[in-house]
Amino acid sequence: MPIDRKAVQRVFGRAAYTYSDAAVLDQSVGGELLSRLDLLKASPARILDAGCGGGYCTGLLRQRYPDAEIVGIDLSLYMLQATAQKHANTVSPRVLTSAEHLPFADARFDLVFSNLMLPWCDIGAALVELQRVMCPESALMFSAFGPDTLIELRQAWGKVDELPHVHDFYDMHDIGDALLHAGFAEPIVDVDRITVTYASIDAMICELRNSGATNIHPQRRKSLTGKKRFQRFCAAVENCRDEDQRISLNYEVIYGHAWIAPTQDSDAVTISLDSLQAR
Repeated sequence: MPIDRKAVQRVFGRAAYTYSDAAVLDQSVGGELLSRLDLLKASPARILDAGCGGGYCTGLLRQRYPDAEIVGIDLSLYMLQATAQKHANTVSPRVLTSAEHLPFADARFDLVFSNLMLPWCDIGAALVELQRVMCPESALMFSAFGPDTLIELRQAWGKVDELPHVHDFYDMHDIGDALLHAGFAEPIVDVDRITVTYASIDAMICELRNSGATNIHPQRRKSLTGKKRFQRFCAAVENCRDEDQRISLNYEVIYGHAWIAPTQDSDAVTISLDSLQAR
């Protein structure tokens, strides 16, 4: 799908100073992804945090691998600046760049960690670049949102007009195919589903906006929504209230890992599949 990179920069730049407090879901997903590093049988020396955002996962990677060289990248300058101010004494080096055009040499990193970055990229180009900068035997650990994410908002807006109001997300199988096409070995993906509830529509919209999760679809409406159209949307959203009278939004979270094949003369860094299946 086409990605409006300027829109990505704009929405996450606007959310730079509110992201850390609002992106509770992102941090929860990042924590689960970090726990899956237990499946690795080696400690990486050079780590790329692709889409480092507010620096939450970068800091936890630093705690987990205190001797590793860790580099974070992000597309938003304002996000990097906000991270530098909040974590001035603890963050690792950060680079302003897109995942589709990485300013690193080939075979640079032993681990690429990417929490919820792929939905905002040209996934094919991004995975090719990530594969390029990864060493033989290195691992890619990632999370992404699947197409059922925010399905309640899609359905609510569908009662207002036919325009897209929610970002398109890649299917689990499409991500697996893209990994293989980019040259990764035997990718494994699985899906979790998370429900987030809100007391009011205002609280829901505020959290989505403050975490950068707003509509950047290339075919989105570029003009103002209008009072009547927004009222119709709000009326439809009210139907999402659960038995506790809270508005529920569902997220389809895709977790995955893949690795670079070892050279002929080396032993592979493997991931324990038995451990994964036991999770």
